[in-house]
Amino acid sequence: MSQTPKPIFMPLYWNDLLSDNKVRSMSLSEFGAYIKLLGAAWFEDPPGSLPDDDIILARLIGIGLSEWQQMRSAVMSPFKLGQDCRWHQKRMRQEYSNVQKRRAQLAEAGKKGARLRWDGSGNGGVNGDAIAEPIAQPCQGHSLNDSIQSQSVLSLSPKRPSREEFVNACKMRGMPDFWANDAYDALEEKDWMGVGQNWMARVNRVRTWWEEAGRPMRPEDRKNFRNQNPNANRQGSSSRSTDRNAGTYNNSDDYSNTQTGI
Repeated sequence: MSQTPKPIFMPLYWNDLLSDNKVRSMSLSEFGAYIKLLGAAWFEDPPGSLPDDDIILARLIGIGLSEWQQMRSAVMSPFKLGQDCRWHQKRMRQEYSNVQKRRAQLAEAGKKGARLRWDGSGNGGVNGDAIAEPIAQPCQGHSLNDSIQSQSVLSLSPKRPSREEFVNACKMRGMPDFWANDAYDALEEKDWMGVGQNWMARVNRVRTWWEEAGRPMRPEDRKNFRNQNPNANRQGSSSRSTDRNAGTYNNSDDYSNTQTGI
């Protein structure tokens, strides 16, 4: 029996599922039975398989044996009977392997992140002291560039993250590509990326700015958030010019008149 915890999430690609000729030929009741068996097969050992036992299969679906035998050939057509006397769904086995690989990658990334946070923390000096330094909290409504300008350099460790490393770390925390790339450019421009364990702290701050901006998933969503800000057009805003390249107001001392976003 497999000792690896089984993932509770099972990907289901509806376009592929509904375009399969074997599935399209199923009746409504047959399709419902097939979906229930797919769910059961995900947690079987090996994953994506079912026992060649009509009584068990009928119980998994929740119908009587006679009713199951009438729909059996249609429901089991996407499966293939193996030499181990079990029905196997090839696509499900592939998806299960993909999910497990993804879990392993995330686990390894988490371990690397932990090492980046803690390696060298007990050595004193610049790296040791940097962990204890507070990170400035940006005012709500500030742009990413304005928030970066309010922070100090945390460390001078020789290793800096590549764009790919930084963007991947942001994406693992739910942020979209455009936000991660804009954040990387802004941090690099100010030479305040942070290094060693501290650049991971920058990623966490970028996520905070993203959440304060309403979690935009597209550049146009960021604009919509600006338009929906009830404080966006407070008095005096008409007299301020907008720097279209930076995406922020030139007069940024009033955060309510600063475009939130990168």
